[in-house]
Amino acid sequence: MREKGIRECGLDFGDWLQGDMQASPPYGETNAQFMHRVCAAFEKVISGCVQTGTRRIALVCHAGVMMTLLTCYGLPEAAMANWQTDPGFGYKLHLDPALWMRANKMQVEDTAPIPMAQLEQVED
Repeated sequence: MREKGIRECGLDFGDWLQGDMQASPPYGETNAQFMHRVCAAFEKVISGCVQTGTRRIALVCHAGVMMTLLTCYGLPEAAMANWQTDPGFGYKLHLDPALWMRANKMQVEDTAPIPMAQLEQVED
């Protein structure tokens, strides 16, 4: 006996990607539960950086974690689907302690590393 896939269970990845807070994979947590878990851990990391004066960190995570964090904390604000990147890519963020303390927000500066399309343009 095999497990059913997401579509066979009547679920659509698009629901999750669009931020439906009750969307969940079979036997998985809802977006709301996932967001709570991921954001609680992230806030501990950022709080530690602010307290210790740490200026540079790298977070390596799954795309779903990255999109969730940027949806919650990124400026400019954007829907989860807008934070998708190519595999192996992410974002460079700027943490202004005053902005974080006031609004729990960070400035999204650029993608990291430079997307292949930009590298190809530079080579031409």
